[in-house]
Amino acid sequence: MSYRLHATSPIPLYHQLSEALRADIVSGAIAPGDLLPPLRAAAREWGVNLHTVRHAYRALAESGLVRTTAPRGTVVLRPSDVPFVSLPGEDVLSRFLRDARELHGLTLHDIRRQLERQVGGAEPDMPETPATSGPVASLDSAHPRTGPALVYVIECSTSQAIDLAQQVQERWLVTAKPWSLERAGEPPAGALIATYFHYNDIRARWPKRLSEVRFASIHPDPALAARVRAIVPTETRTTVILCEREAEKARNVAADLAAVLPSPAFEIRTLVSNNPTTALHVAGRTQPVLFAPRVWSALGAAARAAPRAREVGDVLDPAELQGVADRFNWRVRGD
Repeated sequence: MSYRLHATSPIPLYHQLSEALRADIVSGAIAPGDLLPPLRAAAREWGVNLHTVRHAYRALAESGLVRTTAPRGTVVLRPSDVPFVSLPGEDVLSRFLRDARELHGLTLHDIRRQLERQVGGAEPDMPETPATSGPVASLDSAHPRTGPALVYVIECSTSQAIDLAQQVQERWLVTAKPWSLERAGEPPAGALIATYFHYNDIRARWPKRLSEVRFASIHPDPALAARVRAIVPTETRTTVILCEREAEKARNVAADLAAVLPSPAFEIRTLVSNNPTTALHVAGRTQPVLFAPRVWSALGAAARAAPRAREVGDVLDPAELQGVADRFNWRVRGD
């Protein structure tokens, strides 16, 4: 087992590793009864630390794919070893589909494809999925039979969720609706798109729907450089103030911004404050002040209208979003 992990990716290393192992287990490349490498050997082989491997194995165990016992180690479970619990009023087919989703991350489309392979390419006799609630409908809700596909775009703030949803809807013939993590409850049935930054948030809130979510990276909008330059067009080196409420998030946003506001043309200084409007007073009279999306959404109208204030807008990674569109068979708008 040789996996290429990307330390610079926004996807946590343990998640990259657990998903690579999950794919091999589901495909049969790692067979039931096989032992995963011991922690120390795995850490050396994959170039990560013990904690990362332990976290990845724990994620697989929570999905019911492996079990760790002393002294044997971490073993891939046979189907008969995986807990098979029925819910009240649930029939055999619904239970099978639920376990396929929750334990193995499979959608109805995935199951159909596997069945086609098993019967030698013949089209299996599977009924159309009704557009109603319930275990079967939720599995195939990302593939509506009539009308534009419905997708919910999940983000931590309302303004950013709206912005990302617009990006999706402008490109593809879908109905994209924003869903902020500030809201209570969970999105209705439909395809779900979220950014990797909120993987753990979604897993904690809606664990049974995690397999329905398709994740994509976001990056600062490259057009931000021109918007900042417009504030001080005569400066050869522009110093910008980045305002955030948390120090760690400020460092992360600043690191991302370096790609669109590179040195030496720009210098990025961070300001951590629970009262973001103070940044406009702390900065010099001509200094551009940037606000992270979730901070921008909390600003008053007067602060947003300030000539030096700009939002650090994000754009969904085009290649990754294209992969999501291919997965759900979306049509490009205008085709």
